[in-house]
Amino acid sequence: MRVVSAIITAACALTIGVVAASADAERQQAPQNLQVLPKDMTMEQITQTMQSIRQALGVQCTHCHVGGPADRAKDDKPEKTMARNMMKMVQNLNDMLGGTAEAPMVTCFTCHRGALKPAIAPDGGGLLALALRN
Repeated sequence: MRVVSAIITAACALTIGVVAASADAERQQAPQNLQVLPKDMTMEQITQTMQSIRQALGVQCTHCHVGGPADRAKDDKPEKTMARNMMKMVQNLNDMLGGTAEAPMVTCFTCHRGALKPAIAPDGGGLLALALRN
């Protein structure tokens, strides 16, 4: 009985070690296919950025990405292209308004507020749209 218990304990320890090593390897993996984000970002920084975007839009990773973490670099979904375009828009707005990466004036949350589709102006576009038409 002690031998079986020792084998089970060793197997559990080995499994935990493999899972931990796999998670460490994923964190240390070099980012791939960065087209908008800075190419020198670490995986940890990219993960934090993606989590922020995910929360700002109220979506899961699979909204823009296919498969699991190993497939994140693939460009198989049009939503990923849209996300890149929106990231460029946010960068441009921050450049115009004086925002920085550390202290942005505009973020995804500025418009999305946790919803995939940002709220639109009332029917007729509101007062601003009316003023801009004249």
